[in-house]
Amino acid sequence: MNIMNDEEMLSAVRTFAYNNSDKDDLHGFKHIERVLNLSVQIGTALNANLLIIKIAALLHDVGRIYEKKNDAKNHAEISAEMAEKFLQKTKRIIISNLDHYYTMNKHKI
Repeated sequence: MNIMNDEEMLSAVRTFAYNNSDKDDLHGFKHIERVLNLSVQIGTALNANLLIIKIAALLHDVGRIYEKKNDAKNHAEISAEMAEKFLQKTKRIIISNLDHYYTMNKHKI
């Protein structure tokens, strides 16, 4: 199994989020970056696991661009499904990285 370092993993998540985002400012990728920055500030103040915070912030709106095509679901449901599928594909890599992170740093979520 190929283990990614944190930067590689976040880069893969960021690329997935960027590729599944509008490029406008209101709810596009710039919105995701604002949410990411605010989440990191809050997470830092709370001594939270910033890796998980960053992944969640980057993936929180990936379904928004598909909402117009799916009348049955809102973007939050679509985003959750897309994030789950993306994370399932990369689950082994992410779990290995998180296990290594906790073993080395003994941090709490």
